[in-house]
Amino acid sequence: MNTHLHPYGTSELRQADLAVRFHLLALASRRIDKVFWWKLKDGGARQFDQADMVVLLRSDLEPKYSYYAFAVMTRMLEGRRWARNGAFGPDVYAAVFKDGGAGEELIAAWSPKPYAPSAPRRPLER
Repeated sequence: MNTHLHPYGTSELRQADLAVRFHLLALASRRIDKVFWWKLKDGGARQFDQADMVVLLRSDLEPKYSYYAFAVMTRMLEGRRWARNGAFGPDVYAAVFKDGGAGEELIAAWSPKPYAPSAPRRPLER
């Protein structure tokens, strides 16, 4: 998810959204065990270089929005394991994570569309 000024680049806010969604999809797929970032910080300040702008921190170590989004996601999922996948209707997808000790569930939901109906058509299956 490049955050550069090239026409194929993406904004830092969009990168944050996609980084969290990618990690949730990886966990929910049950096929990906680990995800590694290519680098920790941007390679430089060349805003038109795709390879320089793909990570969580800017070259001066200032956090991007994706850094904060990733941190919030990891704190929310800490101690939880994937339980099941579900959907809340057309274009609203969900992954359920369960706390092993307390038995509480956390639902992470997302949509690939800018907006989507949020009323569940069917309950998440157990």
